Amino acid sequence: MNNADKHNLVRLAFSTVAQGDVGFVGEFPEGSNWKEVTYAGEIKDGTEIFAMVCDRPAPDMQYDGTIFDVTIAIFHGKRSPSDSDWMGHSEVCGLLTKIATDVRQVIYSVAGVVK
Repeated sequence: MNNADKHNLVRLAFSTVAQGDVGFVGEFPEGSNWKEVTYAGEIKDGTEIFAMVCDRPAPDMQYDGTIFDVTIAIFHGKRSPSDSDWMGHSEVCGLLTKIATDVRQVIYSVAGVVK
């Protein structure tokens, strides 16, 4: 880093969708092809996180329920450029659990030696 870089904010964590459940009602056009479009990046106000795209008009189809689990994640990059966008980050809770377990083990080891 140079002197100018030291004042830049390094983004370590961001909010993203962990999983979701979307329900639909209405008439799906016969023979239509549907594609799910999901968003794996950071969620900000107004971010579209899910869409269903059809190859023909479907005016009678609508969402009847949406449940999305939002989580805090950290960036680490994908192992391979061909990996899904979802592979470029991990949920913080799992990482914190692993760190807490390791720290707890060290504390117990030291406490067993120091009287």
